[in-house]
Amino acid sequence: MAGQTSFPRNFEKPKTAFWRDLDRTVARNFFQAYPSKLQPSLELILDALSDRPRDERLHILIEILRERLPVRKLRTSGEDFKPHASNDAEYEVWASAMLGIASAQDALGLEDEAERTTRIMINNGPHGEKDLGAQYSLAWRMEEKGRYGEAEEMALECMEWINGHRRCGPLSPQAICLWRLLIKTAWKSGRRALAEERILTTRDLITKMSRSRFAKYAQKEVEELVVTTVGLAKISKM
Repeated sequence: MAGQTSFPRNFEKPKTAFWRDLDRTVARNFFQAYPSKLQPSLELILDALSDRPRDERLHILIEILRERLPVRKLRTSGEDFKPHASNDAEYEVWASAMLGIASAQDALGLEDEAERTTRIMINNGPHGEKDLGAQYSLAWRMEEKGRYGEAEEMALECMEWINGHRRCGPLSPQAICLWRLLIKTAWKSGRRALAEERILTTRDLITKMSRSRFAKYAQKEVEELVVTTVGLAKISKM
């Protein structure tokens, strides 16, 4: 998926002082912007900066990643032209570095900047197409900000993409994750009946998931759905 890390789900954050109070996702999305053979040399550079405050270290990561960005002709929302198509390798470098930058901006609490970075990714996908991988992550940010209509519109578009993706499909963890988001957007925007309907649909999909190639993720998805529904029920009682 464009803009998404190629690192495995079990990626482990380096056990060094630089990363002591930084999130695993920030570390993963930083290192995935570089070939794995460069990780040791990058760690040496970062180790020398371990005494810096947390926020300064995050800004350092952003600056390092910005130096990694290939020069590309970008477009913004609403423009009807397509940028010159970059070769696949160059695009992957650009998208991976942008993802790392957005993750560090999120960790700094720079929500508007992280959203802006992600929207640039969405509008500048491979060969001038939309990057739905980046939109997938932005949909969750919109839900967290209470922008439920935008979140739902983005999620529904991503659902169609995920369902047809050769490595995913309707029973994949990525698809089930989107269903949880759609449950939240319906519930929190006052459409309780639709939310309940989506809960039933998600349960049915998880049952089917347990008999599919994604079976190993089914129990985790059961637990995540419980967390989601219990959390929403608590909100209703407040």
